[in-house]
Amino acid sequence: MIYLIKAEETSLYKIGYTAGSPETRMESLQTGCPHKLVLFEHMNGSIEKEKWLHETFKEYRKQGEWFEFDDVILKKVCKKMLEKRTSSKSETEKTRDMLERWIRVYDGTDVSMKYFLELAILEIVLSNYDTAIQRILEFKNLIYGGSGLKVVPKLTEKILNTELYKKKEQ
Repeated sequence: MIYLIKAEETSLYKIGYTAGSPETRMESLQTGCPHKLVLFEHMNGSIEKEKWLHETFKEYRKQGEWFEFDDVILKKVCKKMLEKRTSSKSETEKTRDMLERWIRVYDGTDVSMKYFLELAILEIVLSNYDTAIQRILEFKNLIYGGSGLKVVPKLTEKILNTELYKKKEQ
């Protein structure tokens, strides 16, 4: 299920995927959000479609899967959500999607941390650095319930600097 969740009193929207119900997913997101969340739109869809929407609207990305849309762009987002699309996936993308579906079905319960880390590694291989970091933090919260490690290094900056360094070297 593809969903679009709005943080009330803002122009921020989360484009996401869940194997379960979007309402349940919204409830779990609400815990860490200072704004009331509302389910703006949802429809059948795949992780692939979620990634495509993220890529399509990347210029509006604020953080992770959160985007800032005005009314005009919001209409375009809703229209794109309805579009049918076909594409061929690499084996890495198929493996990532299968692993994420499997993890989400179990909502993180009784799932080894190794699978969470494998998923993050696959995101890195696919050059989805922000998504990889988001997955690590999300899964850390699922496993430790918000406890445990309190100081998280700024990995995004480190990865981006590494990528910039690589580009400069070429």
